[in-house]
Amino acid sequence: MAGLRRIAPVIDVCEPRTAELDLIRCRVQKMTDFELLRFGLIAKFKCSELQREAQFPSEILTAELEELRAEWRRRCPEMPLRDSF
Repeated sequence: MAGLRRIAPVIDVCEPRTAELDLIRCRVQKMTDFELLRFGLIAKFKCSELQREAQFPSEILTAELEELRAEWRRRCPEMPLRDSF
């Protein structure tokens, strides 16, 4: 995972702004199904690791995961999300 980069730019604010959400949505929509699954699994893993360490995931990371899941639901409505990420 060392060569993977984040979907959204790293910013210092706690809450994602509309511009960042639009950027995330745009990048997610351009991803192939494989990339979408890969980034979804990575985001889910990062969130669960932070929670296991008694930390809260950042708002940007949470927003990324939400957008990835929403795009997956849009592309594959018949496949349950629990079977993917």
